[in-house]
Amino acid sequence: MNDFGDIYADKDGFVIVGTRDAEGGGTLNYGNPSNLCGTAPSQAVPCYDMYMARYEGASEKWATKLTSSSASLPPYSAPTSNLTCSSVFGNDATSVAPGGVSVADLKLTSAWRILFGKTDND
Repeated sequence: MNDFGDIYADKDGFVIVGTRDAEGGGTLNYGNPSNLCGTAPSQAVPCYDMYMARYEGASEKWATKLTSSSASLPPYSAPTSNLTCSSVFGNDATSVAPGGVSVADLKLTSAWRILFGKTDND
């Protein structure tokens, strides 16, 4: 495991949720990096798959993959449609200079309505 987020231990061993290299192949396990924004990222960060695994002592007894990359469907599989890439300004992760954008007349999405029991009038 590369990193882990959760761990549960009992008298016989432990179960851990952590990461292993993604099965995407290519550069740093993510397939074709130019599929993200048309060019490879300037600071490449590897892709990982999430696993839950049971260990007893130093032996792995089982592991379940929780994410879905594969050799035939790597993390960056196809060009991202309708995406405009731009430089990031500040540290707000919006790629817009702080205070430089506003949103008006935003409609609730169907998924949001279902999850939170909202209507168009909310």
